[in-house]
Amino acid sequence: MAVEVFKYLIPNYEKYLPALENVNWPCRMEKIQYKNRDIFLSGDHNPQGIQSLMEILKNFEFENIHFIVGICSDKNSDQMIKMLSSMKNSHIYLTETPVKTLTTENYSEFVRSIAEFSSKNPIEALEQAVKRSSPKDLILVTGSLYLTGLVKRHLRNKNPTDTIC
Repeated sequence: MAVEVFKYLIPNYEKYLPALENVNWPCRMEKIQYKNRDIFLSGDHNPQGIQSLMEILKNFEFENIHFIVGICSDKNSDQMIKMLSSMKNSHIYLTETPVKTLTTENYSEFVRSIAEFSSKNPIEALEQAVKRSSPKDLILVTGSLYLTGLVKRHLRNKNPTDTIC
């Protein structure tokens, strides 16, 4: 759809199409290798973002999907988790964001009841997802750009002062 809008708005769009191949949107379905596994970072932080993520995931093949989810306290966590858990073979790992977090204790009873794992530490949640998943599964960190940025720094082992998502 973005390409179609681009074609509509830009005269002589053909000469600019190669530039689109170089567009990088950090932490928006960004793939990072970790322990010989693909980990996807997608900072979808509201129900509309989760809905968009669900559309994107229709293009992926996997047996199970493992969501490491941390949501800020000012977001509709019940709706977001309900959407994620509606996916076939989904597994929810609750965690906390480094900023404005909804603590693991403050998720609703509904959310806590469907989560397979819960930890205040996002890296511990990620490690559990890697441990419990198979190479045919998809592992995805979502719910907050703060969370995906923290995980990205850990996975890339970058200096904490580096720009995050």
